Amino acid sequence: MVPYLAISYTWGEAEPPLTVFVNGESRKVRRNCHYALWQARLHYADSFIWIDSVCIDQESLSEKSQQVAIMGAIYGQAVKVLACIGPEADDSDYMLGFSDRFTNEDLDASGNNTITSEAPLPKALMQGLEATKSPAEFQRFLNGSQNFIGRTYWSRVWILQELMMARSRRILCGEHDVPFALMSNMDILANTDGIECFNPRFQQAVHGSAFTIIEGLLSTAHDR
Repeated sequence: MVPYLAISYTWGEAEPPLTVFVNGESRKVRRNCHYALWQARLHYADSFIWIDSVCIDQESLSEKSQQVAIMGAIYGQAVKVLACIGPEADDSDYMLGFSDRFTNEDLDASGNNTITSEAPLPKALMQGLEATKSPAEFQRFLNGSQNFIGRTYWSRVWILQELMMARSRRILCGEHDVPFALMSNMDILANTDGIECFNPRFQQAVHGSAFTIIEGLLSTAHDR
């Protein structure tokens, strides 16, 4: 089997369609599909990409039914699953850049960054937040995190299967390509004493129904 990357994303609005080229032939796709493919090519230009709206004949009910039945295998056999969240918005660029920088610095020498519910917030991240000496910057980080958690992607039912079956996961948002494990930072930070003094809505967002869809992944994230 040829190694490939599988894209996890939301379909979004059908109009207006945009054009992509597959094996030299033009195809009309939805805007979210077009953007997710752009993100994948930005970071993984030499990889084969699997994305449902292109790789499954959407005009064939029998093919769609067949492919849905093996969706777990499709995502489970991919080298990586790319969680394509969408463009940068609402300080996601600030939050992801800051969080990824310190999450990466906190990896141990073996490259393992397994997260458990008992694990402390990565020390380097916490030190970075404290080093800002600015409540405004910390508030900006929390606001960006809250808005990121509130995105439509995290409330999509299918992502649970797509991400749970994955051998390796990455988050693509805007031009960022970051470890999926950084999502655990938000869960742990939300349970940190005193965080509600900075932003009570941040706790509510993390503990809300949309975020609980991925909460089960936090104890099994082994990605870099």
